[in-house]
Amino acid sequence: MITLILSQIFFGGLIFFLNNANKNLPCSLKEILFVGFEKLPGLLITLFLYSLIVFIGTVAFVIPGLLLSILCVFGLFLLYTDNYDPILALTSSFQFSKNHLLNVAVILFTLALFITLCNLLGLALGYIVFISFALKMSDLVYINLIFVMLINTLLIPISYSIMISLLHDLKIKHVQDSMSNLDFK
Repeated sequence: MITLILSQIFFGGLIFFLNNANKNLPCSLKEILFVGFEKLPGLLITLFLYSLIVFIGTVAFVIPGLLLSILCVFGLFLLYTDNYDPILALTSSFQFSKNHLLNVAVILFTLALFITLCNLLGLALGYIVFISFALKMSDLVYINLIFVMLINTLLIPISYSIMISLLHDLKIKHVQDSMSNLDFK
């Protein structure tokens, strides 16, 4: 439980930092940690609601669960980037993504594939080190763990940056779509 809480504080702080860096706004380490801690209850509620929505969609049929997971994925980011409450974050994520579902799905799939391939590369590097130094079999687990952790330490901020940029673009497209639907008579 403590690991979950600390990881979510880190998640929130990282989102806050990357969002501010994207907007060229300064922020201190104290602000980063405080935001992660301050938004923790909202984040846990959002995670619960997101999991519940995806679970219900998956129980109904696999495809609705997959679609709902794609449509609502930005809810967690909206808590930190726009200070939304959990329900508004999930519904806004749905609204931003619904007209661009295929684009969002392709980008998320590509990102997931890239992360998977990098992790497999880490496992392969661990195996190469294992064979090269003729280590004990028990060392293989630790070597692979180290390589995968190092790779994910680099990939998490990169993937969050991509998600924040995608969310920013979706918000702009949503406003443009809303403006084009207005009648100026």
